[in-house]
Amino acid sequence: MINFTDSLQLGLQSALDRERNFQEIHNLFYSLKEQILEFSNNSVTLEMIFREDPDDEDTIIDYFENFTDLYIDKSLCLTRVDDIQDFEWLSMLNFSSNGYPCTITIDGNRFDSIDKISLEENIKMLLSTPSTGQKLFRLMKSAGKI
Repeated sequence: MINFTDSLQLGLQSALDRERNFQEIHNLFYSLKEQILEFSNNSVTLEMIFREDPDDEDTIIDYFENFTDLYIDKSLCLTRVDDIQDFEWLSMLNFSSNGYPCTITIDGNRFDSIDKISLEENIKMLLSTPSTGQKLFRLMKSAGKI
């Protein structure tokens, strides 16, 4: 009789690697959120928005509010802390089935990240664009921080 134990172990290891990848990606964006808050004197924050039910266009959830739905693609936006209705769309974040590679959209162009280092570089590129700078400037100005 064939022994499937090795295959089961490989499947379990693959699931653990997947979970670790998704946690690593989301932790990186949580760190970015904290840095944006600090940089903006607590006037602007980052949200990772997603729809739990793709058919329900009225209900969106911020991942940072309850840390659920790790595996769903996210939209990134900058939001004023004191007025969540005042926001700017920043980017889209699309995941592969294992987290990496993931794709971030920057000014309409898609950039793939094969690991944490390349994702960090792509986030730096996103943050340094004139359009991101303008969005941050507008939100900080409307919050009275500039």
